[in-house]
Amino acid sequence: MWLEQLREVYENDALAREQGMSPEQRLHFHQVRERPRMKDLEAWFKKQFAEAEGGAPANSGLGEAILYMQKYWDKLTLFLRQAGAPLDNKSSSER
Repeated sequence: MWLEQLREVYENDALAREQGMSPEQRLHFHQVRERPRMKDLEAWFKKQFAEAEGGAPANSGLGEAILYMQKYWDKLTLFLRQAGAPLDNKSSSER
């Protein structure tokens, strides 16, 4: 579920770049298209540890990935708040 959501974020960013959007236009594009997706994803992460049964144990691979995402959530979602911010530290903000 969550990998599919992130894949769509990256695909939409590639689409925005292909269309030649400026950093400000991409910011607005992501705010409209990705903010709801990222809010849902954040809620799903939190739910995984809140559920008594069926949630991801913190020491599982999925649990570790979720903990990482939660720990760095503000940095990982900077692209929703700052024009030109890359999606990750391997992405250039201005390709």
